Amino acid sequence: MTDKLSQIRRQMPVLEQFAFLNTGSCGPLPEPAAQAVARVTEQEYLRGRADVARFRDVLIDREAVRVRLGRLFNAPPESFALTHHTTDGMNIVTLGFNWQPGDEAATTTIEHEAGLYPLYLVQTRYGVKINFADVGLGEDPLPAIEAALTPRTRLLSISHVSYSSGARFPLEDVIALAHRRGVPVLVDAAQSAGVFPIDLTALEVDYFALPAQKWLCGPDGVGALYVRPDRVDDLWPTFVSYGSFASQDWRGGYTLSPGAARYETGMLYPATVSGWLASLDWLLDTVGPDWAYARIADLSAYTRRKLETLDGVRVLTPPNRQASLVNFLPVGWSPARMAGLVKLLGDAGYVIRSIPHAPYCVRVSCGFYNTEAEIDGLCACLADLLKRDPRTVEIPQWAIDYALPDEPVL
Repeated sequence: MTDKLSQIRRQMPVLEQFAFLNTGSCGPLPEPAAQAVARVTEQEYLRGRADVARFRDVLIDREAVRVRLGRLFNAPPESFALTHHTTDGMNIVTLGFNWQPGDEAATTTIEHEAGLYPLYLVQTRYGVKINFADVGLGEDPLPAIEAALTPRTRLLSISHVSYSSGARFPLEDVIALAHRRGVPVLVDAAQSAGVFPIDLTALEVDYFALPAQKWLCGPDGVGALYVRPDRVDDLWPTFVSYGSFASQDWRGGYTLSPGAARYETGMLYPATVSGWLASLDWLLDTVGPDWAYARIADLSAYTRRKLETLDGVRVLTPPNRQASLVNFLPVGWSPARMAGLVKLLGDAGYVIRSIPHAPYCVRVSCGFYNTEAEIDGLCACLADLLKRDPRTVEIPQWAIDYALPDEPVL
């Protein structure tokens, strides 16, 4: 282990307890972020929350987060709205169009609920038709995506990296394809932000929703939505708050804020904003984005190679589309028993997750702070557990409540 990696791991105490391999759900909180959250919380507890100086500090932190996001993703700070999570951003965009009956939206068959549920809502509320591009596991998605776009398509909503298969969509090609048809693109970046370099200006992406708590190692309850500057006037705010207006006359006249701040839906908890600011500074100045990107790519490739050597494992993530996630099928196991397998691995100190719907599978998601030794240990433990009869593995209560099927996946 290098000195740099050792230093980084010392600032993430949870790594002393577990091999944490589930960054795709939440990354570990680094010490600077935890300290910032604690500091703001203590100030509120001891000194109160209703003074002008505190409110000014909150606004300064919010603007500082936008500046850091602009550095990380090469975009103007004012093009970022601060949100509560990725789902917030997906809702803001999907509900912000002036939908009319007969309009259509397009998405794919391997999306997260964060993108799907807002589409379901406009389908019911406005009569919008949703066209699903059947992209399989994401091996060659462009033909299906192109077929899903019609002259009535108003929006393409798509993940940058599919959480359920691990496939990285060729976003540059997807955006170019959609733009040739005059269709704006909304991207769920939950599994890509902080994983590899992303230049939002060069991508010409229209809308890009991202969370703090995954590879950006921030607190829960905060995220961001990028709105391309020339798209701001195309999208109406569904909810408004203090930051939405540049001015108003108390008699019905108003001017919306010129940038993406007009889409912010209310006050974020100040401690989470301060915590995210601290984690972004830590990533930019201590970890180094380029080092982190290279480390994640190397570890993901290493994970795939190790899993492919195990009897009874079939890696599902397309090899030409792999990014940060490695999704695999324990052959002969049911979705319910996969949940039990994940629990047994967790009991042994290896934190991963299962996907509770098609394509039913198990997922490893490495962060820049993980080690090859942790991957080796995971695979050794997994190889031992896969020797068991799946029927002897206890189904966790959550899987029973979720009614996961107990028939082997073929």
